Amino acid sequence: MKKYFSSPRLLKKIVHLSSIFFTVTSLSYLNVSPATSQSAEGFYKQRDRPEVYLIFNSSNGGFYCHVQNEDQMKAYGGFGRVSPQNSLNFSGRFTGDCGWPNGFFRRSDRPAVYHMTGSLGSNAFKIGDLYCRVRDEAQMARYGGFGVVSVVSPSSNLGRGRNFRGTCPNP
Repeated sequence: MKKYFSSPRLLKKIVHLSSIFFTVTSLSYLNVSPATSQSAEGFYKQRDRPEVYLIFNSSNGGFYCHVQNEDQMKAYGGFGRVSPQNSLNFSGRFTGDCGWPNGFFRRSDRPAVYHMTGSLGSNAFKIGDLYCRVRDEAQMARYGGFGVVSVVSPSSNLGRGRNFRGTCPNP
């Protein structure tokens, strides 16, 4: 028996099989199923997991990203837009954390207001490619006042996926 387990070839096979077992059990924990695939644009989450994902630009091969936090989901219209699924299997390219939709945002721990703007082709989620910092209160008043500003979590990455253009131009 000792000789049977000391065979280098058998040991190599056992290590190989254990890595396959680890991969399969990891995927089953996440309930990733190769049989179904989410490809329609929209927000998705796995029923037994809190993370929300956004699929966008499916006509260009598809992309998907991870919604940063509750504040970002609120900016996109709220959790009522999220489609819970028993399992998730995304096709397309993962882009990391999602960018914020166009609009005005301020982190709760800072006074600076940022204007998200621009366009990344046609997308129903109003995700743009530019952002700038509102100069002062007078400029913010010209943009519609502080009532249009969403105050978000300090950990929010407002510039994610966008190019910073410095101080915003006057409207």
